[in-house]
Order: sequence, then structure tokens, then C-alpha cells
Amino acid sequence: MPWLFIILSLQLSFAEYRVYELQITNTKTQKSRKVYSTLDWIQYRDYHHLSRDEEVYMTDHWMCWKRADFFKPLCQRPVTEEGLKSEALDQEISSL
Repeated sequence: MPWLFIILSLQLSFAEYRVYELQITNTKTQKSRKVYSTLDWIQYRDYHHLSRDEEVYMTDHWMCWKRADFFKPLCQRPVTEEGLKSEALDQEISSL
């Protein structure tokens, strides 16, 4: 029985989770807010009981690798060279 506890402890120490950047927009007032959550857009709506006038859209998501800090703030979006190139290209295209 003690082996079961050790195995479960090791598995939790290498856990990962995904962070979702969600935009919640009120269709009547056109006000929007951005939230970060481990719940996706479908789960977030059901868990937080949003009003019928509010719509949820996923704007970004990323993985937090080898994280088991359940009660700490969510990890930041990682910055990669490919991501920076992609964002620069998007800005270049939108300025045309």
C-alpha cells in the first residue's frame, strides 16, 4: 500500500495543464473582458454560469509543462522565436 502513495506522488509531480485565454463579450452592452483559466470556453461557461447575453471565445492557449503547483498563479504564455516571427508577420500583413 505505501508503494501506491509513492507512485501517485511521483505522477503528480510531473503534471501538466493547459491555460486558455478567453474573451467574454456581452452582446447587449458590447463590453468585453479577458480571463485566463484552465477551463476551456465550453467548461468555463458552464462552471461560472454566465448570463445568456455573454459569449465566450478562446483567443489563445498554451501548455504549462511539468507543473504541479495547483494553488499558484497560472504560467505565462511562453515566448518562442517562431511565435515572435509569426506575430511580426501578422502585424506586417495587417498594416497593408
